[in-house]
Amino acid sequence: MINTYKIVNNKEHNLVDSNTGEIFENGEKKPMDINFSKVSMSCFTYILNCLGDKQIKTFALLIHNIHRKTNYIFLSQFDIQKHLKFDDETVRKAFNKLISADFMIKIDKNQFMVNPDVVFYGKILQRIEARSIYQKIKKGENPHKYLLDNRPTLKKQTDKMVKIRKKDNADLDFCKVWFSNMCFILEAFENKKVNVFSKLLLEFMDNDEYLILTQSEIRNKVKCSKDSVTKVFNFLDENDIIFMKSAGVYLMNNNYFSRSQPYNRVKKVQKYEKVKYENKLHPKSVLK
Repeated sequence: MINTYKIVNNKEHNLVDSNTGEIFENGEKKPMDINFSKVSMSCFTYILNCLGDKQIKTFALLIHNIHRKTNYIFLSQFDIQKHLKFDDETVRKAFNKLISADFMIKIDKNQFMVNPDVVFYGKILQRIEARSIYQKIKKGENPHKYLLDNRPTLKKQTDKMVKIRKKDNADLDFCKVWFSNMCFILEAFENKKVNVFSKLLLEFMDNDEYLILTQSEIRNKVKCSKDSVTKVFNFLDENDIIFMKSAGVYLMNNNYFSRSQPYNRVKKVQKYEKVKYENKLHPKSVLK
């Protein structure tokens, strides 16, 4: 679909491609990122490493249901129990751990607010405003003044990766994460594999989306079995999240996790696809 600008009531309006999420200004394409949430990856991975297997699945469902305009979660512990078919104690422990780790605070039995310094969707001024509300509630201000009634319905986990779209992000210290895909990954891993995955994320983000480590070096860093590390790498490769550029050198697909601004992220995605394509044509030369 080719989009150009459109004139309505003597005013020019930008058009958005419904398939890709790209913005067209005056007939020209402008890279934007839609549906990416901002994530403090160090805080996020710390929380992941604090949770057990079933607690990680609870966490995945919670982050998948963060309300974008408010950073609220409109779910009770009973909602989680019913959806995941977990017992009361498992869900209660997960909620308590997430509150203790300052991932979220309780506003009401059916409303929680996620810390905007850990996860947020929106522009920097919106995040600052949300953080102000979060801090006020933490300091003891009456949370009931922030109660909302327009509770969205529960979003269920998907059984596959979703197609990527794009959106603008302004917080340079945050990484961009597509949470539908993050939840898909967390659902696939138990605790030890999540530890491997969280370590890989930190390594990728610290090295501009490259990973220059062998699997044995990852095993030494995370202290887990060869089988766990191999399964994580195989899963990420099969789902087009990472690609082995050469022996011990992996490239991350910026369509799922990135700390680049929209234009640079698109360039990195193009590079990723080019490397994959060249490897199919000349598999031996890429590994030299």
